[in-house]
Amino acid sequence: MHFPSIQSFIALAFTTVALNAAAENTNTVYALGNSGTVFDKTEIALPAEAGTPGTINLGTWGGNEAHYAAASGASLSLRSMVATQGDSNQAETRSSFNWTTTALGAPGVSVGTPTTVTVSFHIDGRTAAGFGAAFVSGPVVIGLPADFTLQSSADARLRLDVYDLDSPQYEGGAPIARVNYVSSANVESGLYSPSSSYPSGAAYTNVGHQVLLQVNDPKVGDWNWSGNDSSNSSISDAWPAKKVFDVNTGVLSLSFDTLVGNHINLEGSLNTSIYCSSYSNTGTAPSCAGLSDFSHTFDAELTSSVPGVTFSDYTPGVFPATAVPEPDAWVLVLAGAAGLLWRRRGQRAAKTT
Repeated sequence: MHFPSIQSFIALAFTTVALNAAAENTNTVYALGNSGTVFDKTEIALPAEAGTPGTINLGTWGGNEAHYAAASGASLSLRSMVATQGDSNQAETRSSFNWTTTALGAPGVSVGTPTTVTVSFHIDGRTAAGFGAAFVSGPVVIGLPADFTLQSSADARLRLDVYDLDSPQYEGGAPIARVNYVSSANVESGLYSPSSSYPSGAAYTNVGHQVLLQVNDPKVGDWNWSGNDSSNSSISDAWPAKKVFDVNTGVLSLSFDTLVGNHINLEGSLNTSIYCSSYSNTGTAPSCAGLSDFSHTFDAELTSSVPGVTFSDYTPGVFPATAVPEPDAWVLVLAGAAGLLWRRRGQRAAKTT
């Protein structure tokens, strides 16, 4: 079965729904796995949710694939999680909402009163990728083939676009504010037996991650989150490896000016995806795995600078009520691979002394 590339997944995640002030508010959740569509549903006005939430430790997890997604424009919340393991996998989970709310007046606050609206938001999640013994149940037997190549990557992308549909600056579709987020973890390895080109054989493992959060804020100008980071490292080894990267932005915010009575449209999408591929022309290729867990991730809230102003079709709070795991509840993903990696290096060091 053929699946779209990760680039196609990303393009699909950011496809913009046509804006229409009179359109019905919608929430959508979607998942595509190796066996086809896992779930795909759109709820009008109601929250949408599908799949099973929960932390997955790839070192002990016995499943082949997992998905979870939830979306609520009424509480401006998004959830998305995907996990997979095996020789060759591509999987994606996505949540999105297209929501329009009206800034409502109050006693003494008439339509047309200027107000500054603040959007507060929070992103929290994990990407992890790797290969090796952590994905094998029971006793671990090392039997890597003489030649193999492997790539494992986990990706998360989130976007929130804010439109003032009644503003003269709307210009037919340009958002007045935007939150744009991407994070990833990647492991790539290769092992080659001796040949005329490589008399002693060759081995490599590249490990890296990135996180990039950019905010278009009309009040203060564009800015980047202080926690943005990127790293890459390479070793001459092809034994089991992992990359786990956690992000917690804390509460951040952006603000924009509008008028009481204006219609504010918010479009949010959260896409988690996995690409996992390994190949060997001798024996069985190693198993790779990936996890992108943002199942308790994105929550935003609206507040006004004018006392008494509220918003229609909007209930501040978190949907669904998914508990955020405490730090000690996060079992180290791919822990088995790490132990094996250090044990093997220790054996090599002993041989060279």
